[in-house]
Amino acid sequence: MTTRKKARFKVPINIFLNGEHVPIVDLSTGGAGVNFKGDPPEMGAVLETQIVFPHKTGNEGWMLESTVVRIDANRNLMGIEFGEDAEFKEFLLEFLAHMRDQKII
Repeated sequence: MTTRKKARFKVPINIFLNGEHVPIVDLSTGGAGVNFKGDPPEMGAVLETQIVFPHKTGNEGWMLESTVVRIDANRNLMGIEFGEDAEFKEFLLEFLAHMRDQKII
């Protein structure tokens, strides 16, 4: 059995992987779960990732790389892990605090 190391949150963000919008399942500080259509990328594939956050200052977009770390083809679910980026992690923590303040999570 695998134990999650980071809390997962349901938040209203948009994620684009290699330019294609994918519905989000959940978000953590280390990555996200998303739905996919068609054939998923291979495990370990590095994807260009754009995330758009509804934030107190308006929509805020971030570009980073993520890696495919989990695939459940039966449920069309894929887990991605965000690349290391200290500035992004700092923003993400602040965004999650804002979502708590707004009673979204």
